[in-house]
This record gives sequence, C-alpha cells and structure tokens, in this order.
Amino acid sequence: MKIGLISDIHADLDGLEKALKLLRGKNVDKILCAGDLVDRGKDGNAVVERIHEENIPTVQGNHDWMASFNQTYFKKYPERNVTATSLLSEKILQLLENLPRTLTFEFEEREILLAHGSPTAIDEYVHHTATPTQFKHIFREAKTSYIILGHTHIPMVIRMPKWGVIINPGSTFQNFPSPAYPSLNGRSCAILELPYGEVTHYDIMTGEIMPTIHSSIE
Repeated sequence: MKIGLISDIHADLDGLEKALKLLRGKNVDKILCAGDLVDRGKDGNAVVERIHEENIPTVQGNHDWMASFNQTYFKKYPERNVTATSLLSEKILQLLENLPRTLTFEFEEREILLAHGSPTAIDEYVHHTATPTQFKHIFREAKTSYIILGHTHIPMVIRMPKWGVIINPGSTFQNFPSPAYPSLNGRSCAILELPYGEVTHYDIMTGEIMPTIHSSIE
C-alpha cells in the first residue's frame, strides 16, 4: 500500500495541486495531511475547500488553530497583514476549527498516528537532533509504530528499530533553509509504502526524489 503524505500547505494552492498530481501519478492509495492549511499565502479558502472536497484526512496545525484569531486581527489592522494572508470565509474558519488534533489509522496491519507538531502538542518542533529519550517519549505518547508529523518544514525519517518510525514529509509551501542540509530546501511531499515502511520524499517542482534526513537510533 502506498500512502501519500503532505503538510504545511500554507494557503498555496499551486503547491498543493502539484503535490496531489505527483502523488496520484505515483498511484498512491491514500493521502494524509499533517496540517497548517492556511496563513502565509493567498489561497486559504481554496486550499481548505480542495482538501475538504478531496476528503483527505487532515489534522489541525497551529496556524489552523489560530486562524479565527488571526482573521479578527487582520480585519481590525489590515496594514499589519504583511504577508498578504488571505481572508477566510466563515465556512472555512468552521472547517478549520473542527479539524482533529490527531488521527489514527491501521493500514496493512500497521498502526499510524497523524499529528502536526507532536502527538500531544500542536506547536512542538520534533527535529532529528532530539535525544533518544525524547523520541521514546514521543512513541509512548503516540502508542503507534508509525508517526507522521509536520510543523518543522524539514523532510525527515527517524527509525528506532525497537520503537518505530517518525516521518515528516516537509512542506508543499516551502521547506525551511538549513545550512547543514541545503539540498532539503524547496517544496516536498512523501510516500510511505507499507507493510515494509519504505519512505521516499519528492521535490514537487521537479518530481525528482529529494535527499532527506535519515537517522537510525537505537
């Protein structure tokens, strides 16, 4: 089974469409989204509508959670909307408010947890530099052997043989610059193949395989 993974779309419809086209071209069976549908870009309404109409399981990101507050602020102080973030309709705000913080799935007898920051914190950053103790804590919180996260905008695969796999597909909007990993810059999505757990990241602009951070931790 092939599972497409996307995250951190940030109101960029073009990036979302490119990721969906790439993943469907790879014949994925399911697509999951790790949140942050809005803010930063201008297509917030269209992105949320697209995810909703495609019935893509999606968790709430920190920007989705803050959307109502941000919209009220930008309407009151439009001059402070420096990124030209799109104004959202009431329908879209309601859809964002109703997104779950986590979702769990079972595919090919493998249990998967989908969250934005971490299993228990919507705005927690989980980087490859975390300690084994920290990773073990995340697995205990998730209670699954596969964990899909977003938030960092950095494509990553962490394997702990006795615990499981943590996967971040990166962002379809923009991966964050990293001097240590310049090849990770760009825009990405990923495919998880089950039951064996192979993970491949793709540059959504070129369709090519993207080098990513892979760590194996005892």
